[in-house]
Amino acid sequence: MGKGPAMATSQASVMPARKARRLPLGETELMWMMAMLMALNAFGIDAILPALDALSADLSVSGNDRQFVIGIYLLTGGIGSLVPGALADRFGRRPVLLGAVAVYIVLSILSALAPTYDALIAVRAAQGFFAAGIVALPPAIIRDRVGGDKMARMMSLIFVIFLMVPAIAPTIGEGILQFGSWRAIFAAMAVLGVVMAGWVYVRLPESLTEENRQPIAVRSIAANMTRALTLPSVAGYVIGSALVFGALFGFINSSQQLITQTFGAGDIFPLVFAICAGSMAIASWSNSRIVERFGARRVSHTALFAFIGVSAVQVMFAFQPGEELWHFVPLMAINMALLGFIGSNFGAIAMNPFFNIAGAASSAHGFVRMTTAALLGGIVSSTATTATLARWAGQTPGWRPLAAAGAALACAAMFARMAALVAIAAPGIGWDPVVIFVAMAVAGGVLGTFLAARSPADDLPELQLGNPLQLRSALQFAAFLAAVMLAGRFLADRFGDAGVMLTAAASGLVDVDAITLSIGRLVTEGAVTAASATLALFIAASVNQVTKLVLLMSLAGRALAWRVLPSYAAMAAAGFAVALGLT
Repeated sequence: MGKGPAMATSQASVMPARKARRLPLGETELMWMMAMLMALNAFGIDAILPALDALSADLSVSGNDRQFVIGIYLLTGGIGSLVPGALADRFGRRPVLLGAVAVYIVLSILSALAPTYDALIAVRAAQGFFAAGIVALPPAIIRDRVGGDKMARMMSLIFVIFLMVPAIAPTIGEGILQFGSWRAIFAAMAVLGVVMAGWVYVRLPESLTEENRQPIAVRSIAANMTRALTLPSVAGYVIGSALVFGALFGFINSSQQLITQTFGAGDIFPLVFAICAGSMAIASWSNSRIVERFGARRVSHTALFAFIGVSAVQVMFAFQPGEELWHFVPLMAINMALLGFIGSNFGAIAMNPFFNIAGAASSAHGFVRMTTAALLGGIVSSTATTATLARWAGQTPGWRPLAAAGAALACAAMFARMAALVAIAAPGIGWDPVVIFVAMAVAGGVLGTFLAARSPADDLPELQLGNPLQLRSALQFAAFLAAVMLAGRFLADRFGDAGVMLTAAASGLVDVDAITLSIGRLVTEGAVTAASATLALFIAASVNQVTKLVLLMSLAGRALAWRVLPSYAAMAAAGFAVALGLT
């Protein structure tokens, strides 16, 4: 009994000694930890790619539906990114991060046990949403410690480590398939999650200070996130980062089917994927060596202009028949490398002003970035669709009636999309163009449906559809949007409304989405009036219709163009009539 106090004293002295021997978390270990947390999320995407064929066969999934295993995870992950930042600003980074990893582990196990494809999709949707903190919180943890160009350097190094996993994950997934089924890949995800949870629990200290804790109040959270997205000095970088990640995830989403089916190189898919991801890793390492010397803005802006140039070359090859793998891979690797100079720098610049609300800012930026990434691959240009239909009709005359219907419906979809973009992304233009484009969409939809109903349904030649959501579409849209915004701003400043009309006409030669977004921004800035913006959009749409007719004629002959011309004329007439009624 007399030894009790002495033993207690001895134990008390041992405890501080043990704590003292625990080394503090250094910068290098922190970067590796944050990179591997983000890589844990990437492994849950990339390791599954080689198993999509086996998964679809086992669960009786047909066609492109198998890609929902990837797409739903990305989409719900983007939506879920809104949640962890606000929680982390209140309760701390460490408990929220550990909770996200725990959910990742449990839902990985449930994915391995999923009895049906519908059950797997539901579990993957939940996993993307509830485990979003794995990706959303590392930038906030880094921002708690550093900012500015130093944060850009650290994020670049984190990307170097992080990108090692996408480069080798398909190979690891292929190796797992040699000894087990696709379910074993999800089991491996759970095991890696346990390892990361242990590392975070033992080594990661809380980085949120008491004075920076934010209340859990809807108004406060909304205000913080709104500020993180609308601050003029960072808004462009948030949008740019979203488009960059859209290009990246567009490739990831379709890479397996693109390489395997389009180029017939499934046996070297892991190597192709490693080359592309490896180029981005090398670029991220190079960025870490130069960013503090030249500045994040100068480096990222230079890379963006180079990105636009390389994308233009990709457009050239994309419109040539019979593109070969040796054309695609080098250009893809170069553009992936340029993304390495853009992504981390844009992200660091966007996070820099938000030290005291880093969690909310990281969540808001993650939401925009991830949801754009998931949805951008689904934006298929109606111009590209029309060109594809024309090629089919040119190669197989039996497809002409349906190709004409498809071309009319594609144009109707374009007008519907323009109406939605104006209403949601450019409300400053007003409701007149929305009403005009809705009328044109309805006219095109009715006539397209009529043409489809009159098309013969019997004895049509068999048509194998590939994957339309390829990275080229995302890269071209991102580059084209950046180019149109730059040109629109320059010409509006130099020539006023005439410059905007010229930009709209030039943009309409390729696509209308970019000019719609660009003009909406110019109206918001007061550089263009709403009336001029409406006229510019109508010009872009008209030029785009003429471009489609030229494509139809050049790729499939005059017969198809004459089939489509009445529906195009009816859409233009409907828009013109509604415009006259509004004046």
